[in-house]
Amino acid sequence: MKPYPAQHRVQPHAALSLPRRGRTSVVSTAVTFGLAMLLAMVMGLALAGGALLPVVVLVGGVVGFGLMLLGTRPWPQHVFGALTVGVTVVMLLAPSALHVTGVPVGYALEVLIFSMLVGALVQARRNMPDDHALLGVLLMFALYLVLSGLSSIAGRSHWLAAVWQFQYNMKWIGMFLIGALIVWDLRFERVLLRVVGLAWIPLAAGVVVEWAAPSVHVMLIGPPTDSAVNPFLGTLWRFRGPVLHSGYLALICAALAWVCLLVAVIQRRWLWLLPSTVYIALLVLSGQRQESFGLFMAAIGLLLWLGRRYWWLVLMAGAVLIAAGVVTYTAVNDYKVPDVAAQWGLGDPLHPLSERAILTQGGVQLGGQYFPLGAGLGTYGGAGAQKFDLSLFDDLGFGRYSWFRQGKFLVDVYWPSVIAESGWFAALLLMSCFLMLLVVLLRRRNRGQDLGFSALTAAGLLGILLSNTPSSAAITDPRGSFLLWLIIGAAWRRSARGSSPNLVAEAKSK
Repeated sequence: MKPYPAQHRVQPHAALSLPRRGRTSVVSTAVTFGLAMLLAMVMGLALAGGALLPVVVLVGGVVGFGLMLLGTRPWPQHVFGALTVGVTVVMLLAPSALHVTGVPVGYALEVLIFSMLVGALVQARRNMPDDHALLGVLLMFALYLVLSGLSSIAGRSHWLAAVWQFQYNMKWIGMFLIGALIVWDLRFERVLLRVVGLAWIPLAAGVVVEWAAPSVHVMLIGPPTDSAVNPFLGTLWRFRGPVLHSGYLALICAALAWVCLLVAVIQRRWLWLLPSTVYIALLVLSGQRQESFGLFMAAIGLLLWLGRRYWWLVLMAGAVLIAAGVVTYTAVNDYKVPDVAAQWGLGDPLHPLSERAILTQGGVQLGGQYFPLGAGLGTYGGAGAQKFDLSLFDDLGFGRYSWFRQGKFLVDVYWPSVIAESGWFAALLLMSCFLMLLVVLLRRRNRGQDLGFSALTAAGLLGILLSNTPSSAAITDPRGSFLLWLIIGAAWRRSARGSSPNLVAEAKSK
């Protein structure tokens, strides 16, 4: 694929101008965010204060209905630049707002998802009427939901836990469909690259404060959520910067580093390697191996795709990656592959299993015990069980583990939870949804020379999200993945058009 011509390359200093006809839509976006924040604060404070559920339902119903009316409107394309920025701001401010003020600002993201879900679904089919791949994904996901509902009826689900887990499972498809409302044009790409090019500043600042003034960081963000030693450094801790958990920092940095790499390689704007280096350094400081592995595999895929056209780059990058791997393996004393393997039951049979290995074994066991539908939603390994029903954990003897009694690691698995709660067939359908999204994006990257950047961006972000599923459910958690799903959805819509928008022609026309 040829890189973008010079006239198309988006310059970092380009003005983010907005036409007159878009000003009312910006007001609509601001009103939507304001209502979402209001609803999140009211519901969060009411629940925290022990208010009666009918009060919460009444307030949520009134404000939620207003949001739904706004969500079903066909918003102009440039509104979603503001949406992208707004989601990014909420993701960064949510933990600090929660700790300092007690206001659960993060729930604004959930409010946006469910208030716009129906309208986004209708408009996705309207905007992409001939997209059979999207229809296939939606049908498979709908069948997965049906099996999940049947498992909850036939299994041992508590109704509140099942409802909570059901809405949690719906979030990723909602984020994707909202992203599919976005028209990927020069304006959106300009906003996206502005966010990617500047996001390292608050992320790095948060890490610096965490290292230089831990007490100040605790005052702003809250007490540490992960006390483990950084496995890459062999010392210190897993930094989390301005977000709630080091896993969120790792996921965000891996995604932003991937976008920077693509801008540098596809558009030949090599200065973008500098922010990419910063994001990779923050990823190392986060100490998260799963997200690092996801970025590593995405980079390997990019090198293979470049092929012989950039053989010199492949050789140089390969040498750097191999050298970094050797140095990491030999220099870090407590990061031993045999020890990690033994924690997962591979190797020494006397070695104690890790928490995630125990949870994985339990999920597979339940998938067979409650075959074929599973034990029901909200029973094992998900947010519903964590909040409302731990009885199945008790039946499996988890009470003998100190980490379980402390409430740790309960949602640190994804696929074992899906298998245990909804059964093997439902897990296969859900995996097929993700794989179909990934494969179709990769296949569509060559439909036009201007599609490569968007399609490869989305495919890489989805690959990073999937690589994180063995140890986390962040793929469906808006606080870590909303921005990623927005980009994936926008790229999908652009690649699905009968005649994809030619950004080079658009640049010439301007």
